[in-house]
Amino acid sequence: MKLRKPKQHFEDESWELEQLSHDSIGENTRFDKHQSELEQENESLRRALEKSQEELQSTRNDLDIIREELAGLQQTLAYITDLEVAFETLEVESQNSIETIKGLREEIKGHIWEKETINTTLTTRNLEIDKLTTNLETATQENVAYAKALEEAEERLKLQERELGLAALDTIRELRHSLENGEHTRSLLHEELQSLRGAIRVICRIRPVDKESELLEYTTEKGVYHHNPAKLLVTEYVQNVRGTQEITSTYDFERIFLPAESNSDVFSGIENFVQSAIDGKNACIFCYGQSGTGKTYTMNNLDMTDDREQGVDYENDGIMPRVKTMIFRERKRLGDLGIGINIEGCCYEIYNNELFLLEPDGRVKRTISKQTRSVIHPELTTLKEDDDFDTLVEVGMRSRHFGATKLNDTSSRSHFIISLEITRGTWGDTHKSTLNLVDLAGSERTDVAGTAGARFQEGSNINTSLSALQRVFASLAQGRQPTYNGNMLTELLQRSLGLNCQTLMLVMITPLKSQWSATKATLQNALNAQSAKRTAQSSRGSRPGSETTQSGRQPGASQRPGVKK
Repeated sequence: MKLRKPKQHFEDESWELEQLSHDSIGENTRFDKHQSELEQENESLRRALEKSQEELQSTRNDLDIIREELAGLQQTLAYITDLEVAFETLEVESQNSIETIKGLREEIKGHIWEKETINTTLTTRNLEIDKLTTNLETATQENVAYAKALEEAEERLKLQERELGLAALDTIRELRHSLENGEHTRSLLHEELQSLRGAIRVICRIRPVDKESELLEYTTEKGVYHHNPAKLLVTEYVQNVRGTQEITSTYDFERIFLPAESNSDVFSGIENFVQSAIDGKNACIFCYGQSGTGKTYTMNNLDMTDDREQGVDYENDGIMPRVKTMIFRERKRLGDLGIGINIEGCCYEIYNNELFLLEPDGRVKRTISKQTRSVIHPELTTLKEDDDFDTLVEVGMRSRHFGATKLNDTSSRSHFIISLEITRGTWGDTHKSTLNLVDLAGSERTDVAGTAGARFQEGSNINTSLSALQRVFASLAQGRQPTYNGNMLTELLQRSLGLNCQTLMLVMITPLKSQWSATKATLQNALNAQSAKRTAQSSRGSRPGSETTQSGRQPGASQRPGVKK
């Protein structure tokens, strides 16, 4: 029984497979019949589509023909419209032409009448011309007679002018000779006066400050030979074992400018130095003092920079712009006397003990000759007019080093020099002179100025150069030959501190009590310069004791301020 059961099973499955095969053959037959029907239907649709496409193409061709015919009709319509417009225009122009012809006919009639009138007028004018021609011939004959008489009168007048001209020329020559003698005498007297006043002169200026600031106790006294302030007395209170002492220090100057006085007042007191340079004498003007005392303002300030008028000084103009005005004014005055003045200049900066020539395209390093004591290759620029001088100063100030410190937002970090070479041709002789205008950087204390790094190095070099300058004055005060070498500032100013040069030291101080220590040092250095001035006077043969204090002593570097209890 176990063997039969699988066989029966296989027979059943075989029968089922045979049935499925018959069914599949039937389905394939039906599918093939349906596919054949679909292919016939598809072929029928394809033939119908081809026919439809042919009909569509034919329709499109007919449409293109219609469009071409429509375009031709539109062109024809437009042409007809243009013809209608042209016809209307011709009708209007024709009507206008008719009116124009009528107007021209009337105008021609008017011209015919005007022509007849002109002909009548011409006849009358011809008669007048004939009459005038006759009169002209008569007048010409009279004019010839008058011309001959005038020529004879002119000859007589020329003879008289020649006689008068010779006399006037002699008078002009005498006047010019007198002017030349007068100018020569003025120059000699001016030089003698400046020599008597000293080769080195010291003037003080006290800068204005805020009224609310705590100020020094100071007074001034008038000079011996003038009514301007010339003596400065500063009172300070010192604590010691005896209690509080009142100490009054006295400083003598040739002149003191008070805070209320302007740059105009300052220049009026020093313009004689500029005149010395114009007259052929070497001269030097420099501002000296600690930082923040107004040195650059005094030396370089330019007032009313917009729409300035050349040849005019403004109230707050500094020394440099006023020097420009004076030099070019004097050049014109002397030119009228036959004295030629040629002016050349250049601009220098001493920065970190190095000398630089300041030019429009930058700064160029320069050195000083040990033999001639002058700058090697200064490259002077000819200054023909005011604008040339302005450009020189502007280029220099633009290239100069400035920096901020606690004392001054725009502190000068270098010494600034305008050097002018003046050549004066005086009746066959030529004189050359140099005028140096020096704006010294201010001395400063590092702790007060709050400088560090590059600013500290700048301040150190500035103080070193000013100390070298102080030693020069101290040597001059003691009658010894100064040592100029070793510092660029003293080497450059060496020729300006000799006996053949007029040198002005403009000491700048502040009345602020907080700055008294630096101010006191500045004033003490001014005493050295004053003593150097007196030494120079003695070497020139001036009267001994011509300038003394009220106690009869000459205030020198070793003089101690007076003390009052």
